[in-house]
Amino acid sequence: MTIKFNSKIPVLFLRILGFYEVVLFSGIHFFWVIYSGKSFQQESALEFISIFYPIIFTFVIGALLKSQVIKISLVQIEWVLHLLITSLSLILLLLLQSDDKLSSFLPFTWSLYIWVVLYGLVLISGLSINIGRPPIIKLIDSKRTRNTILLINMIIWPFVLLMVYSLSFSLYFWIFALIFHSMMIPISIHSEYRNRTNTLSQEQIFDKKLILNNIHGFFRTSSILLMFLFSWIIWNLNHNTVGPVEESFYLVFEIFISPLFYLGIALAVSLFYLESKSKGIKKDITLIGDLICVACLFLALIEIYIFPPLILGIIISYFFFFWCSKSPFKNARNITAIQISWVAGIAVFAFFSTLSIHLPLIGDLLLQILFFSLILLIVLSFLTYMMVFLRDKRKFQILERIK
Repeated sequence: MTIKFNSKIPVLFLRILGFYEVVLFSGIHFFWVIYSGKSFQQESALEFISIFYPIIFTFVIGALLKSQVIKISLVQIEWVLHLLITSLSLILLLLLQSDDKLSSFLPFTWSLYIWVVLYGLVLISGLSINIGRPPIIKLIDSKRTRNTILLINMIIWPFVLLMVYSLSFSLYFWIFALIFHSMMIPISIHSEYRNRTNTLSQEQIFDKKLILNNIHGFFRTSSILLMFLFSWIIWNLNHNTVGPVEESFYLVFEIFISPLFYLGIALAVSLFYLESKSKGIKKDITLIGDLICVACLFLALIEIYIFPPLILGIIISYFFFFWCSKSPFKNARNITAIQISWVAGIAVFAFFSTLSIHLPLIGDLLLQILFFSLILLIVLSFLTYMMVFLRDKRKFQILERIK
């Protein structure tokens, strides 16, 4: 029996697992690498800055993927990415097991450079897996595919929870990368998996027709990421978290087992479903989710701090549906922004109360800046959406007259 690697279910499973690796596990793992300083030793500030090289490199690769030639090349050598990730994960695990500071056979900063390459390749593999494949938001039109996506997520969700709980130890991220990418090596070598050239297209470097859409997308994405950051501040205020992050990280995990988190996911999925069923002019029904998030954030002004799980449930669902667009450059931009957002989000959750206690003026100023920035971005997002909607409505009316 021959496995059809290009069939929907195996590819969907791999893309969903890849989503959790790049959008969830990598971001939390990235925070711990920066915060703990225990995983890797740095001898200078330049070596610390090298931790951010994978973010920059992924963004650059995403820009280069505007070229169809480079897209095809990356798809053809994807198996090499998975082989390298598997090898580097194994090397880091072996170095961890044989770590002896007194008799190390490698310079002790080498593990940092190995991790930098590994992390960059993991992010790039998140781009490669989705090249030439339709965005997941386009797949929910089909009832069968929609149910398949739901079933896959339900099956692997207990494992996702276990990983989130364990990510304060880099060891578990490397084990996951080793297992997942070793599975991907034979699959990505298969000709059916790599046969995506007929779905690839050249991207416009600068398309005047999409200027307004891109402006709206920028404001919308920025407001979503700022709501993500704000929700972690409110979660901090809910628990008055102080002290080492290791002692309060269980509260991060608590987000993912809160009933409000699953209510947020259900609301977001329902909005995406309604949007997929809308006829005629495209209506961005998911903007209702943005309004729900803003309303929950406003409740913090009257000291109701219980809604961050609901907000994060909506926003992580946004990540799931938005991160794999047709444009690899947009994917790269989203992936890098999400990594930084996780670092910033967990950092403000861990340290905002401490900042407010010792430097209350700075804490209040930060809240005010974030609050007014969010309001501005939300207003600009809705205004640009209305401009896009009215433009598309005029085009639709003209086409109807021609018919």
